Amino acid sequence: EIAFTSYLDSVNVNREREALETTAFGDGSRTFIKGQRNGSMSFSGFYEDTAIDALEDDYSSPENPLISVTYGTAAGSRANMIMGDETSLAINGSVTELVRFDAEVSASENAVDQGCLLFPLTTATTVTDADGAIFDRGPTATALGGFVAFMHVMAITGVSATLDVSIEGDTDPAMGTPALLTTFSTVTTSGGPTATRAEVDLTVERYIRITYSIVGSATFAVTFASRQYPDDL
Repeated sequence: EIAFTSYLDSVNVNREREALETTAFGDGSRTFIKGQRNGSMSFSGFYEDTAIDALEDDYSSPENPLISVTYGTAAGSRANMIMGDETSLAINGSVTELVRFDAEVSASENAVDQGCLLFPLTTATTVTDADGAIFDRGPTATALGGFVAFMHVMAITGVSATLDVSIEGDTDPAMGTPALLTTFSTVTTSGGPTATRAEVDLTVERYIRITYSIVGSATFAVTFASRQYPDDL
């Protein structure tokens, strides 16, 4: 629920899977199998009170923060998504440099999902059943492991303001008869900025988009990742 982009100058995404050795006596060469998936994100940038306070809250909380990193700002741009725990947070001061911070988040499940920016960070006002841009997952896309989606709400304002967001899929590029894939919990003014995740184990059509309704004003973004290769990184 906090946009860090303008404070950062370095982001590192790490996806890993150990090779576990299965070589036995008599084998002519070494053999291996894949171990469990793991991943992390680390980032550094310039200190800013509001952003660092949010990191401090997540660091001291037992709850897992929802963090996504996007590359590019247009719909369909590459996104790395992680559900993780903060494992380090450092604030570095110097008499000759600006105050900086460094943080790292380690995946608590499912390592790092690679997906797309389904709906770019946008501020929208009262509207009913508006549609985002249609994303084409490609002619060979499958979803054997279902999908995961993150919604980051940076702001919601207005008397009794609400934001409702769903994700739809269709085999038709015109989205003539879209099927509902998932719906995020309603975001309200009383709840304020938030970040949430939807994880669904079902087949995903080739074409997807979000649909949303707003009372008041909301600033939000949605990322999506298909788990079409559940046994891969």
